[in-house]
Amino acid sequence: MSLRSAVLIALLGLATMPAIALAQADGSAGAVPKNPAPQSTQKPGTPTGQDASQGAEGTGAANGPPQIIVNPPPPVVPPWTWRERVAWGANIVLAVLGYVGIMLFLRMLKSIERNTAASAATAQAAVDTAQATLEQTQLLLEAERPWIVVRVEASLTKENSFRVMATNRGRTPARIVSLVDRVEVAADETGLPANPEYDGTKTAARPEPIVLLPSESVSIKTFGRDDARTVCKTPEEFEKVELWEKNIFLHGRVTYRDMTSSTDSEPFVTNWCYWYIHGDKKSALTIAGTPEYNKHI
Repeated sequence: MSLRSAVLIALLGLATMPAIALAQADGSAGAVPKNPAPQSTQKPGTPTGQDASQGAEGTGAANGPPQIIVNPPPPVVPPWTWRERVAWGANIVLAVLGYVGIMLFLRMLKSIERNTAASAATAQAAVDTAQATLEQTQLLLEAERPWIVVRVEASLTKENSFRVMATNRGRTPARIVSLVDRVEVAADETGLPANPEYDGTKTAARPEPIVLLPSESVSIKTFGRDDARTVCKTPEEFEKVELWEKNIFLHGRVTYRDMTSSTDSEPFVTNWCYWYIHGDKKSALTIAGTPEYNKHI
């Protein structure tokens, strides 16, 4: 049974209680006793005196003493005063007002529930919109940021000599804050450390800032055929390089920032790695190394 049905049944009970009480009072006032008090009558020819006493004794001996039944008077129902009528009417009004208040409260709860669901949906839509806007802004920043890539050019003044160039391929100027590089001799790429290491003893650093406009380049490393002999620690190691038993690897890192970014922001990083190929008469530099040696952040 719902709450609305229970309230209606309670109101009907309150409305019918006075009518039921009046009907019961009227019925009690008009009731007739079922066993009226017996009346003394004497039929003609009834014996009197001693004969009557003997007859009465005989009758009493046969039927027992006479019984007298007295019915109580009907209860008196007090009249229904105007105060009771006013109280009854006030109770009805209060019951109706209570029912209306309960219905309004339930309606308000449903309205609050609908508004809460709508607010939650609106908030979720706002969060999704903000997330999409943030992603779009991030894409725009990524598209407008400077991108420095490292490439190799042959020297125009010296044969079998190469220049490692850093070029800004982005759309905004880049400020290079650090350049480090290192040359190592190993059997192959697996002989290199898992992550590139740049310590102060074996690293050539250029801490001065360099500003590169879009499409501009700067030389960050030169290496030629004559430098291969100086890199090897012993003549035997250089002979192994000539026989390709060992190889020379050049790797480094370029750290730069956007011109509009602050010094507290995270800088951008470009790692590069090349393998020096020492031929009989010609030399070359080609990209080598694991992804950690060629990472762009």
